[in-house]
Amino acid sequence: DLARLRDRLATDAVRLRLRAAVGAPDDPAAALAQAFEDRTLLDDLGQTLAVVHQKLLSLYPAVPEALVEDVRQLAGEASRRAVGEDDDRTFGGVGERVAGVADRMG
Repeated sequence: DLARLRDRLATDAVRLRLRAAVGAPDDPAAALAQAFEDRTLLDDLGQTLAVVHQKLLSLYPAVPEALVEDVRQLAGEASRRAVGEDDDRTFGGVGERVAGVADRMG
């Protein structure tokens, strides 16, 4: 189960890194569609990280406490960004952190 979740996190990390590299479209309609996809990605990521957090908690103390806490914080941040009113679309940092968590899981 955790292996599949780790793979999903790695895939989401790649998607976030690509979004950071590409930036926002100039066309208003395309920007709106992209914003919807971004929020959907962040919402899905937050849910996935919440499940990962629960599974890691069930394995504690066999897994590092720092990993469990990092996953919890990242889940909250992704969920907040998914519903946030700001236009902060700096996904690179989030992508790097998600990739780091996925690497530490495996």
